[in-house]
Amino acid sequence: MDRRPIQMTRAKIGLAVMVAVAMAAGLKSWVLARLISGSGGGTSVKAQQRPPSLLKGLLLVMPVLLVTNAFAIDPYPGEGHPAIGASVITNGGDVKATFISVPGEASAFYYDYLYVEPLLPGNPDFSNGGGGTGETPNFIFVNHGSTAGQVVDLGTFPAGTELVFHVVADTSGRPFGPGPYLDWYTGPASRNADGFAHAWVDGAYTGPYGGTAVGFEDFAGLGAANYQDILYTFTNVTGQGGCDAQTATRARIDAQCDCGVLTHGTYVRCVARAAKTAAVSKTLARTIKQCAANSTCGRSGFVTCCRTNKKGVTKCSIKHGAAQCKAPKDGQARVGTHASCCDACTAAGCSVP
Repeated sequence: MDRRPIQMTRAKIGLAVMVAVAMAAGLKSWVLARLISGSGGGTSVKAQQRPPSLLKGLLLVMPVLLVTNAFAIDPYPGEGHPAIGASVITNGGDVKATFISVPGEASAFYYDYLYVEPLLPGNPDFSNGGGGTGETPNFIFVNHGSTAGQVVDLGTFPAGTELVFHVVADTSGRPFGPGPYLDWYTGPASRNADGFAHAWVDGAYTGPYGGTAVGFEDFAGLGAANYQDILYTFTNVTGQGGCDAQTATRARIDAQCDCGVLTHGTYVRCVARAAKTAAVSKTLARTIKQCAANSTCGRSGFVTCCRTNKKGVTKCSIKHGAAQCKAPKDGQARVGTHASCCDACTAAGCSVP
């Protein structure tokens, strides 16, 4: 959720007006169902019986439509290398969380309540099943009310335990309000009802309080994806997996196009249109298109080929079949792990729904 003034073009304003008219004319429930209903965990029974007002509906829809710099993590104190969709893994021992206050956070509309799983014997109970069934008062932090530097001891965990942090976002704009509620989790996008990763983990954080930082985005569909709606750090944990912000952005846009289309040109044009619609920077849009162009999508039988020379330098190219992926003299070769050469030869790509 971007707290800075959004400079909208006339086209975007017109689009927002059309959405408002459509919702007022009776399409409101159709739009909201796609944004906040879902796979059993995103909306309470109360919320289903009492649909949100037009204003609340627009508050859910507008950030997705009016984003001007989509999916760009805002700089935060001590930013190192935030990885979107990463997991939080314990190093062993006592884990303490510290709340970080960021500029503009107090103006956030949603009330975001933070919980953690799993529960282990002897540790405090900071769990909440979610689904909007009740924001119990045993939350760790809330973006409206917790103070910078506030510390909560989560208890002791064995090394290698994944801590799944869960944000219950109350969209009513009131503390412990009537909802509707949205439930977001750390880790892969598959955990969330809208199919997107809603948190980053920064193991290289150097700002106030130290530790490993975590930031959440609370809008369905990610909105402006600034990932600062609730921000905190932990001791005795580290981040694992995930994607850097640019890779995650490219993967999300790329996911809108079918890699199995009949022609390569059709696929590249689709990606170019998706990048333009997402309103990313010209530089990033150019990178996204180049990665699509240097891929096997729309090329039946082709593979990405990673060739490493004797000096250890690896380059990727597109080959017609695995048999054509041959090692250079005194080097090695292997078929890539992803359709695009931008990801094919790295240890891990960015997983998308």
